[in-house]
Amino acid sequence: MAFKLVVSDTVVVPVRGTILDDAGASQSFHYSLVCTRLPADDLRESLADSSDTMANFLRQRVVTGWTGVLGGDDRPLEFSDAALSTLFRVPGMAAVAFRAYLDNVGAKGKN
Repeated sequence: MAFKLVVSDTVVVPVRGTILDDAGASQSFHYSLVCTRLPADDLRESLADSSDTMANFLRQRVVTGWTGVLGGDDRPLEFSDAALSTLFRVPGMAAVAFRAYLDNVGAKGKN
């Protein structure tokens, strides 16, 4: 099959994981981040900056929206920089989102 060299500048990144609740039980979570697809050279340059954190890279460079994030009232939470910062205050959440971005922004091999 041929490859059509027209790649969207935006990619929807599914983020999945687990977190312990107040009773110590593992709870699954799933949401999607709407992200800018950085060209390979820009991505490589951004990742070479070892002074930047995963949360800052995502917040400042690539994340432009989300779906599937709910507030305390179980209603969809509107995306904002402040809300994204709150999400990334959960220990490990920025790392899970960062890995999901890297896993989904580029091409993948097929077996």
